[in-house]
Parts: sequence; structure tokens; C-alpha cells
Amino acid sequence: MIDRLNHFVLVLLLAFTAGGLLFRATHYQRIPVVNNEPYGAGDVIDLLFALVVMGLCALLLLLSMVTLLFKQYRQAARKLLVGVAATLAYFWLHSHVPALL
Repeated sequence: MIDRLNHFVLVLLLAFTAGGLLFRATHYQRIPVVNNEPYGAGDVIDLLFALVVMGLCALLLLLSMVTLLFKQYRQAARKLLVGVAATLAYFWLHSHVPALL
């Protein structure tokens, strides 16, 4: 049960990571900012992607620790490593994506 939930959270994390980077590369530039406002709707959506990615990474960390209690070390370590790497890649690529396209 915990392993299936851990896998589901990992898939969600990877989907939101890819979705956030895809949004940043395509639609973020097209959403205008209202005059005399520091942030626009694109920034709010971008922030929501970042918060979801951080929350899913924290949940994955918690679920991996629970999986470690059942002595499934390889599964927990592999999923935790992929989840943390995806989160770090998201925040590193986040500022570089507009420059790549």
C-alpha cells in the first residue's frame, strides 16, 4: 500500500515538474502583466507549480521514510533519489528554460 502510494506521488511529482517547465517555456511569456503591477497571472501559476513540486517532494520524503521502516531500502532510496533529483532539476532549469527556447 505504501509502496503504491509512494510510486503515485513520484509520478505526480515528475508530471508537475515537466508541466511546470513546459508552462514556463511556452505560455508564461504570453500572459501579460497589468500596468503598474509587479506580478501577473503567469507568475501566480508559476508559483503554484513550484509550491506543488515542493509539497510533493516533501510528501515523497515522508513516504520514503515510512518505506524504510519496512526494510525496503532499495525501493525507498531509488524513489527518493529520483524525486529529489527531479525537484532540484526543476528549480535549476526554471530560470534557464526561457533562455533555451
